[in-house]
Amino acid sequence: MNRIGLHPHKPFIRNAMKAELPGVLNQIYECVDDDTLGSEFARQKWVYHLFELLSGAPAKKGTRSNWLEQSLHYMDSHYMEGITVTDVVEHAGVHRTHLYCEFIRVHGISPSHYLMKLRMERAAALLTETDVSVTEAAFSLGYSNLHTFSRAFAKYHHTSPTAYRQQYVLVPT
Repeated sequence: MNRIGLHPHKPFIRNAMKAELPGVLNQIYECVDDDTLGSEFARQKWVYHLFELLSGAPAKKGTRSNWLEQSLHYMDSHYMEGITVTDVVEHAGVHRTHLYCEFIRVHGISPSHYLMKLRMERAAALLTETDVSVTEAAFSLGYSNLHTFSRAFAKYHHTSPTAYRQQYVLVPT
């Protein structure tokens, strides 16, 4: 566990979500109740694969054109962790300007606007479909304080989070 960065003072791994992870976890779950010798080896194989994914070891590189798709997936998977475009650039392994230009060319918006769109759409869903407080919504989306979240929300939706909730909450019939 120490080798992959887990220990009592840090019982979590930031930015660990990878596309393969749910499939690996499902494979481990399938092996849990099977006590055959083959299943024991399969279980060990999948646990070691899980540790490999969590270790942060660089993934096998795909084609050069695949980095943009991987960047998009990274943003889709980690936007709630408060990631920045700098994190996306580091993940992609390309220059910031190159990421910016290619992202706009392919997706029509900048990476920072895409991250904002993801967060604000999720914020709107949290405020209208759940009973979490505005503060809880802010922290769950990676914002460090309520003021920054409220300002970003108002800029995107042209209304405060509280007013948005009041406007769009469905009244029971």
